[in-house]
Parts: sequence; C-alpha cells; structure tokens
Amino acid sequence: MTKLAKVVVVVDDNAGILKSVARFLSVHGFEVRMFNSAEALIDSGDVEAATCLLLDINLGTGMSGIDLQQLLAASRLWCRRLCDRP
Repeated sequence: MTKLAKVVVVVDDNAGILKSVARFLSVHGFEVRMFNSAEALIDSGDVEAATCLLLDINLGTGMSGIDLQQLLAASRLWCRRLCDRP
C-alpha cells in the first residue's frame, strides 16, 4: 500500500491564524497549504491533495466553512483519492 502524504489544508480568513496553524503543523511534519477563502481553495485545485481539512466556520464574505464542507461531501472531491482506492 502506498503511503499517503500528510497534507493539511487550512482555510481561514485571518492571516495570523493561518500562519500560526501552519507553523504548528509544519513543526510536526505536515505539509500545509493555506487559503484565505473557500473559493480560493476550490479555484486552486488543491482539494484532492488534502489528507485533512481545517476549516474556519465563519469565513466572512462568500462561502462559509460549513458550506464548503457540504459542497465537498456532496461532490466527493476531497475524499476521491482516499475513497476510490482499490
């Protein structure tokens, strides 16, 4: 079985939170990808690379973290590499 990369995607509209969480996770061996909005994550194409998503619930303007989670669950985008493995 292929070992999956430990990629954590963090979505938060607060730059300080993004930096703090990224620093903490990086120190513990995770690759971190940061986004300041749900739309930025979707546009990036990095959804499928994620092993874990950390979503701020209240992202200010645009899509909320809950909206993003519901969209990803319905589309199976974020779990495709985990769910569709033989």
